[in-house]
Amino acid sequence: MLPTMLVYRGGDLVYNWVRVDWEAGKTGVEGLLVKHRVLPISTGNCGFPSDSEEDLDLEEAEFA
Repeated sequence: MLPTMLVYRGGDLVYNWVRVDWEAGKTGVEGLLVKHRVLPISTGNCGFPSDSEEDLDLEEAEFA
């Protein structure tokens, strides 16, 4: 059981999960973090984020 997880970006709290095991469900903690874009989705680029303009626009819109 992982009771609480805090995720910060640039010094700002962006996620606060209590009872992460319930929130993650069958996909697990890694699946939860990928779903919320805390971890990058691996697309054959060794896990590094994409440099495409479309992906960068999406990230800016999501965290604006």
